[in-house]
Amino acid sequence: YRGEGSQWNYCSCLDFKTSRLGTCKHIEATKMWISNTYKHRVHHEIPAYTSVYLSYREERAVRIRIGVDHEAEFRALAQKYFDDEGYLLPKAYLTFPTFLEQAREISDTFRCYNDALDFILEMREADKRSSIAEGLSDAALDSLLTVKLFPYQKEGVRFAVEKGRALIADEMGLGKTIQAIATAEVFRANSLVEEVMVVCPTSLKYQWKREIERFTGADVLVVEGNALKRKQLYQQPSAYKVISYNSMSNDVKYLGKIETDMVIMDEVQRLKNWKTQIAISARRIDARYAVALSGTPLENKLEELYSVMELVDQ
Repeated sequence: YRGEGSQWNYCSCLDFKTSRLGTCKHIEATKMWISNTYKHRVHHEIPAYTSVYLSYREERAVRIRIGVDHEAEFRALAQKYFDDEGYLLPKAYLTFPTFLEQAREISDTFRCYNDALDFILEMREADKRSSIAEGLSDAALDSLLTVKLFPYQKEGVRFAVEKGRALIADEMGLGKTIQAIATAEVFRANSLVEEVMVVCPTSLKYQWKREIERFTGADVLVVEGNALKRKQLYQQPSAYKVISYNSMSNDVKYLGKIETDMVIMDEVQRLKNWKTQIAISARRIDARYAVALSGTPLENKLEELYSVMELVDQ
């Protein structure tokens, strides 16, 4: 906390990262605590070290804060990668590793925070996915699976590939399953994922298995049985793993979290109540890519839509 309204204030909570206000309840509580005591001094000054950080005000953006140590050298270096207001230039996302090397040569006190690095990797990966999506011609998509996609399904696949994490909410009977499978196959063909996990209602596990095998010919493993057997099945190599919501929820309690390259969540409207144990567990699936499927309208509360979207992109 560096004073009311300071752009250097930061909190690691999700509210700070999503509200775009530059503050949160923790920062406001700190402000009140400091104002009620005379024993604590607020450090308004810029730290001596130079750092690259992720700004959460309005749209997320990578910025640089230049300290007093080696100030002239850092300013000269920053001119090549950042604009006059300290924002990372779009073209610098690709050359950022070179900047890091040069910055660390200037001073070993230089810092680049993990969320900034993650965001840079996210932007670089987004460019790659965008290029892949642009290259998905109708002919390429027609040869992807054992059946041809309808035009609106091809549009859904291109959208999901470009975004990386997406909600496909076509009405029932319009083929959301095949769009999710096609998206996964695009990622697999481009070496972005090795394993895809499908989480679905218990009654649909073997339907998913049959359709994946029918459309792709890939190997599919259904994760079921007692907790020990499911733990062993998680460790077995397979292009696709299919598990029910209930088993997934129990396994998250036991394992702490579940890791996979990509997750497909079917009938995701079942998670519209964010307080349920299954919804809480679903948010602890650690996957870089996600496709959520819902053919049921969400009409009751805004928080239900928020709960579903939070699974897609916090």
